[in-house]
Amino acid sequence: MRSMLEQVRSARTLHARWKLHFMGQVEHQRTSEVWLAVGDRADCCPLGAWLRSPPRLSVELVAAELCEVARLHDAFHREAEAVAQMVAEGRFDEAQRALLPGSAYGSASDALMQALLVLVRRLEALVAPEAVETSTSSSP
Repeated sequence: MRSMLEQVRSARTLHARWKLHFMGQVEHQRTSEVWLAVGDRADCCPLGAWLRSPPRLSVELVAAELCEVARLHDAFHREAEAVAQMVAEGRFDEAQRALLPGSAYGSASDALMQALLVLVRRLEALVAPEAVETSTSSSP
């Protein structure tokens, strides 16, 4: 369960970096095809691959949260692909607007970050009893 928690925490950090990457591309007006390969394929990133085959023993405990994260993760990648396409085509003003709060990308990103936070908190609650059990069972 603890490794699942670490994977989800890492996923939040990695997905937050997408916006920073896009903003840098727009600011410096650099086109990039690299992110196009991942942008439209949610299963190409580590979280997407992991969501397709999470640890079986843990899934039952957080099934609802995982379903929501998977749904929002797919939506995030669709919007990220749209922004990546704008950047690749040199449509920097349009890409900049697409990154603003309230945009389709911004909303998809915010929703995914919130769902990942909910999953992190649920996993932390599940891991906490493990930590207590471990510390009490190793006591003399």
